Amino acid sequence: DGFVAQNPPAAAAVQIVAKPGSELGSGGCVRVCMVGTGAEASTAAMAVLASPRYSLSRVVDVSAEAAHAFATSHINRNPPGLVAAVSTDVGSACRAGDVDALIVCAPAAYRAAILRAAAEQGTPTLSPAQLDVVPLH
Repeated sequence: DGFVAQNPPAAAAVQIVAKPGSELGSGGCVRVCMVGTGAEASTAAMAVLASPRYSLSRVVDVSAEAAHAFATSHINRNPPGLVAAVSTDVGSACRAGDVDALIVCAPAAYRAAILRAAAEQGTPTLSPAQLDVVPLH
């Protein structure tokens, strides 16, 4: 299971699934880590939380306070009421065991380092531009 993230300018749709060997969260949902907490992240979180196949498991931001505020304002529906964990480091978030995929909403200046940390842990990433979410059946 996964979702097809359609990016109209792209030639092909992208399918994001959990990283190899990961234990999926409650009900087999993919546990998503949101990296960044701005307006772009809020829009992406709403798309993720609208699908029963995904849950927001962790929020990463350079500010722990901003990450906590974001997590408490985006409460999961699957499982109901779950508040995402908070971190200030992408690498440790990927190693925490509760992240299957990242959505990167951080400022452009930080994205290369974030993508490198995710790749080192084998964690799939998705950009907000790819979040025209279409559930797979």
